[in-house]
Amino acid sequence: MASRPGIPAGEIEYIFDAFHQAERVRGTLTSGTGLGLAISQDLARLLGGEITVSSVEGEGSTFTLSLPISCSK
Repeated sequence: MASRPGIPAGEIEYIFDAFHQAERVRGTLTSGTGLGLAISQDLARLLGGEITVSSVEGEGSTFTLSLPISCSK
């Protein structure tokens, strides 16, 4: 099965889990360990923020990093 842009709807809830790779589930071999998004989400949460994703299979995905503004003096 050829790789297509976007993430299948059934995979969205798992993409931030450590060692999960949506591409491998879809039958395409990928390199890496599946830790990048899990680590990124953990770091964002440590900073008081979050990473969200919206995706349309066959079109692509958009990841958004939201962090609080600090007004320290």
